[in-house]
Amino acid sequence: MPTIQILAKAAKKNIGEEIIRETAGVLDPDDVGTLLTALSSNGSEPATYYIGGWDMPAGQFTSFRAKRTAKINAGDIDADDVIYFNNPDYRQVIDALGLQKVHLPPFS
Repeated sequence: MPTIQILAKAAKKNIGEEIIRETAGVLDPDDVGTLLTALSSNGSEPATYYIGGWDMPAGQFTSFRAKRTAKINAGDIDADDVIYFNNPDYRQVIDALGLQKVHLPPFS
């Protein structure tokens, strides 16, 4: 079962999460992550991307790709607004893209 990392531009985060939620309905929703990790080029706000990933069974991956393709065909997103990588280590993905985790200030 591959681990898929999904990267969404911040402006399209809601559509990326919508695709994830729709995909989750195909199989076990408990196996599905969300786009929780905020990223930017320098680790400062505002976030420009969000990433999330999980072990995605083949049927779930097929559904994810179909839903992503449908959103592209509908003009809701471009191909680079929500992209995916077959890589179990999100750190390798964000390093390759030149991104860093956004470090939020501590709560006061």
